[in-house]
Amino acid sequence: MKSTGVVRRVDDLGRIVIPKEIRRTLKIRDGEELEIFVDNNIIFLKKFSKVSDLGEISKKLGDVASGLINKTVLICDRDFIVSGSGEFKKKYLNKELSKEISSNILSGHLYVEKNLSSITILNNIDEKYSYIINPILCFGDVVGAVIVLSLNSDISEFDINISNMITHFLGKYVED
Repeated sequence: MKSTGVVRRVDDLGRIVIPKEIRRTLKIRDGEELEIFVDNNIIFLKKFSKVSDLGEISKKLGDVASGLINKTVLICDRDFIVSGSGEFKKKYLNKELSKEISSNILSGHLYVEKNLSSITILNNIDEKYSYIINPILCFGDVVGAVIVLSLNSDISEFDINISNMITHFLGKYVED
């Protein structure tokens, strides 16, 4: 464990402030949930990801979708790719998303590029894909996204409908 050398006082309501530099480094946004663990006398804080808790079900959904549309299907939270299926899954699995993709996800909008176009999925790596970036919503908040990638200009309405089905299912699954 690495010490930051920062000391904070607990206030009378039991709150402690996480320094801005640490929040920025760990990409902890205002209102974001943290999970608390205790081991002996050590308290651990971890960013909570509703999507990463869906590991097995998101993997199975991705596998089925990838088989149906013959494209790579990635399921991610707001910062990391948590499951993948298809040709490029090993390239992206458990990797941190670029700031560009993270901000696209946080916008809550569906992005569809039917022609091959430059996209930066991982930091500092531009690639050419046709793609879908479809946000996963839980109680109206963006918790992640489904990303569909193809090396051809062949994104179809069926592909968009499949990504919609996955995002709606995972959003409802998390809500329940």
